[in-house]
Amino acid sequence: MAGEQRKLAHASKRDSAAMKTISLLGAIFFPGAYLASVFSMTFFNFQNSGSPAVSNKFWIYWAVTIPLTIFIVGIWYVWEKRREAKYDKEDTDLEKGSEDMEKNIMATMRKRTMSKASTWDTKKSE
Repeated sequence: MAGEQRKLAHASKRDSAAMKTISLLGAIFFPGAYLASVFSMTFFNFQNSGSPAVSNKFWIYWAVTIPLTIFIVGIWYVWEKRREAKYDKEDTDLEKGSEDMEKNIMATMRKRTMSKASTWDTKKSE
């Protein structure tokens, strides 16, 4: 039971799956939103009704946004994998020491209980 509580305590320190999803969605959508604000979306011209509303240079937006998004998501992915590997190593180290500690505690408790059990047995002394 103590081992399970310890695992829960370590798991509670980590980000939840929902937070990871929100981070990923932010990493996907923020580069495009940022670039849209930097470029001020001058690729659209609604003034002239006879000409196309989208500039023929609109491809620049996608040429910059897609690689930047892939780069940011790639960095996030590598960072996440390293963090998970670190947590797995911590859990392994924690379990190694805790199993020995639990065995020692249980052995000590058994010794104390057994030493008191013989004093409670009044039939042996009669």
